[in-house]
Amino acid sequence: MTAEMAWWTAGRLSTLADERDWHDASRRAADLLAPAWPASGALWEEVHALETLSLLVYGMSVEHGFAEYVPAPDLLERLRDREGLPGFIRDRLEQRGHRIDEADGLGNLFIRLTARRKVGAQPSLDLPSLETPRVGGTAMSWGTGWAVHALELPGRLAAARQQGTT
Repeated sequence: MTAEMAWWTAGRLSTLADERDWHDASRRAADLLAPAWPASGALWEEVHALETLSLLVYGMSVEHGFAEYVPAPDLLERLRDREGLPGFIRDRLEQRGHRIDEADGLGNLFIRLTARRKVGAQPSLDLPSLETPRVGGTAMSWGTGWAVHALELPGRLAAARQQGTT
């Protein structure tokens, strides 16, 4: 069920641009994140991870030819550069002819992901941690953290199996 949820979310995301490369990028991102996608459905970090990774795959597919040829280790390396990631994605979007404004579907997604959330007072209700609204930072930074976790997961599981701890 987890892969289906990731694909469903990617399908909705792919409607932001009527462009084959974007559709391929969102599918590739869903394929990479699906093994770690929660069976109960996506929370904000997972959705932001899919959005961020889709933009990154889309941007990097220029140099690799197709989205499916962008190596996961290269994506992971870019994701780990949290300071440089927004600038890299912005440059690649502009290179591909997108405007960073609300009229452009991918440009608007980029704006939404990189908008700073104000640090404010915590809610007065005692909410479970998954329901507590995030304050401070950007959706891209939250999603990047989860994407790194998801892309590292297969390697951690393989290492655990090799050590006999799973």
